[in-house]
Amino acid sequence: MKAETSMSHFRHHRKWALCLALASMVLLALLFVATGAMAASPGNITLVSSSAAGTQGNNTSNFSAISPDGRYVAFMSAATDLVSPATSGNQVFRKDLSTGQVVLASANASGVQGNNGSSYPGLSYDGRYVTFSSSATNLVSPATTGGQVFRKDMSTGQIVLASSNSSGAQGNSTSVFSAMTADGRYVTFVSIATNLVSPATSLQQIFRKDLSTGKIVLVSASSTGAQGNNLSSFGTPSDDGRYVTFVSTSTNLVSPATTGVQIFRKDLATGHVDLVSSNSAGAQGNNVCSFSYPNPDGRYVVFTSAATNLVTPATSGTQTFRKDMVTGQVVLVSASSAGVQGNGESDSSTQSDDGRYVSFESIATNLVTPATTGVQVFRKDLATGHVDLASSNAAGVEGNGNSQVTQTPVLRTISADGRYTSFDSFATNLVSPATTNQQVFRKQL
Repeated sequence: MKAETSMSHFRHHRKWALCLALASMVLLALLFVATGAMAASPGNITLVSSSAAGTQGNNTSNFSAISPDGRYVAFMSAATDLVSPATSGNQVFRKDLSTGQVVLASANASGVQGNNGSSYPGLSYDGRYVTFSSSATNLVSPATTGGQVFRKDMSTGQIVLASSNSSGAQGNSTSVFSAMTADGRYVTFVSIATNLVSPATSLQQIFRKDLSTGKIVLVSASSTGAQGNNLSSFGTPSDDGRYVTFVSTSTNLVSPATTGVQIFRKDLATGHVDLVSSNSAGAQGNNVCSFSYPNPDGRYVVFTSAATNLVTPATSGTQTFRKDMVTGQVVLVSASSAGVQGNGESDSSTQSDDGRYVSFESIATNLVTPATTGVQVFRKDLATGHVDLASSNAAGVEGNGNSQVTQTPVLRTISADGRYTSFDSFATNLVSPATTNQQVFRKQL
């Protein structure tokens, strides 16, 4: 693709994603109708969005989430030929890359597919549980209405409603963008429902549901329990559910008050809230900050920002950063092995369990050698500075179409050890035989 076309695509994607982060009720409802010295490394790449026989899906697949061991990948697809009986509409699937088995996740306990669209999957540590958003009404009993969040047990077939209050009553408006703790017990999600906790909430908030006890708590609140006074989105929990990072335009979550779009981390054990999108001196980012992802213990948080004051030397454009919540140190992720910042926008990052490896998408052309084109997926080693091109075939040749980590940063797209990265791509040259449409892949680095 021409550079300007790639730039336009990337900016459109980023603008779209930011709109989701700050969306109102109408937009949320619509979602359900919906120069580096290191060369690109060779590595096995596998087509995920294919049937058990290896036949690629006959329609678009995207929004992938990978299990920490790299074995399972959950994804959304409009393909009708991934399982039998054939499915229709957008559904959520889980692929076992050890056996090739594909299972429909967006189905009720009897295995009947959801009667409306499902999307945005999340995976527990062992791949047993899959969370997703759906406007299907037939997944649980009693029937639900509107967009809700569900958790599917892939071992027993059981499915439960996550976007409900402590009495089990469904949220009275749209809930979306779920993420899950390692054991599948806690599920975080975004909602404009007003009846999930008491006192009632307003605007768009982040919640955490305990599926063992039924208890639900408001995440996007200050240390005194006051709800955020503006929109919050994209909540991602630490492995044990204690910490949740999220993006918000609220000004009352921490002191001193913040402005603009910032990243916060809530400690649900103490109620304390920290500003993530600040430099080592504690000054908030001076531009839009978004799309956070914590490591399992919540110490490291990677995020996207257009702020220029987070590191020295100052950055420009939208870049990816990692914050150490213990020391306050902020490092630039979207830079070449020589430390030169990417010459184009970077977005949608996730990290390995120890915070060493970060995968992200970028239109920068100077992160690896040879230079890349279009939107590509990269993996940065923050211990060595090395950068790998992930969206490449087994020989290390870059994908000939745009690739992206994911369009919702609450999803894990890198394995615990950083070895595997999942992404979706329009490239046709990543595997043989050549693919068509947008497909999901897993790269081994």
